[in-house]
Amino acid sequence: MLDMHSRKVIQSLVVFDQVLLDGPSVARNSESLLWLADIEEGIEILDITSDDQKALYMSAAVLARQIRPSDSIENFMRMHMPIELGNEIQHGRYHGHGPAFYPSTYWRHLQGQLESEDLRELQRAFNDILGTNVPFSGAAFVALARSFYYLCLQESLGSSLLLDPLKALDTPGVYAHKYVGRILDLFDSEVREAFLARKSKWLGEAPRSLRLPLLANYIDYEAERRGWSTGRVILWMRQSREVALFRKGLAELQAAIDNNDAASLDEIFAELDAAAEEWSKRLGVTRRKGSNDEISVSVSLPFVGVAKSLPLPHFTRRSASDKLLVFVSQLLSVA
Repeated sequence: MLDMHSRKVIQSLVVFDQVLLDGPSVARNSESLLWLADIEEGIEILDITSDDQKALYMSAAVLARQIRPSDSIENFMRMHMPIELGNEIQHGRYHGHGPAFYPSTYWRHLQGQLESEDLRELQRAFNDILGTNVPFSGAAFVALARSFYYLCLQESLGSSLLLDPLKALDTPGVYAHKYVGRILDLFDSEVREAFLARKSKWLGEAPRSLRLPLLANYIDYEAERRGWSTGRVILWMRQSREVALFRKGLAELQAAIDNNDAASLDEIFAELDAAAEEWSKRLGVTRRKGSNDEISVSVSLPFVGVAKSLPLPHFTRRSASDKLLVFVSQLLSVA
């Protein structure tokens, strides 16, 4: 079973063709990411040296001095320090085991706990900028530090940035493909929730464990059914026709957004709306009339008649929404 943090990276590993991962971050969280080794292509773990990391944090400190924060930032991420977030900046305190910071770590506590001079310098930069409005929570510093680190890393690589929700900020220049999650989450909530409501109505309310999102749930199901590791399931999905179509549909959606093509966007949204409404009434996919994947034909040989099912040629062009929905229907099949 995927833990609650690992499931957050699943979406990008499955959906996007080429994914770059921060090497030091993977190393600090290696115990929970062993399955990454099974993904043979399309995933690159960046070899970032300590000098490279130092340079990125120095750039982050320069970038941080350009922000103009509001007074409300004092309450930003006013929460306990999540273990996985603390591991983003240093290893666990007990010989690599346990949390890097206590859950109740405050911003001011970090001054004596940060192991890296680069991070201490970055915190001083934030202190100068924020003045009396520094956030209360230590988690806020880690989220800010890693967000600016990734912004600088993105610039150095010339790549698009997809941030974990714990580190994502509404910062100009952060290209997070938010609509990927929105599409999957919409079908998750509208379709699967409708099914669970009907199930509860007819069979009674059963104890409900913490439910994984649609994509992570599918990967867990296939891993258990096939006896595969999480990484092997992700590799299989990355190579599947359904994911390939989803990527194409996503590219067409992105092109319509970039071109401000209102007509194309409205057509995509209307078809997605119609599918969500129809599927919420009946879990899964109802084939469109005449869209069977196979047809039966008769092949005439001397004195022999042979009936054979052959794949139906795809003469018609799939719309962007069709390409997105093929993958969604695959995920809903085990909902």
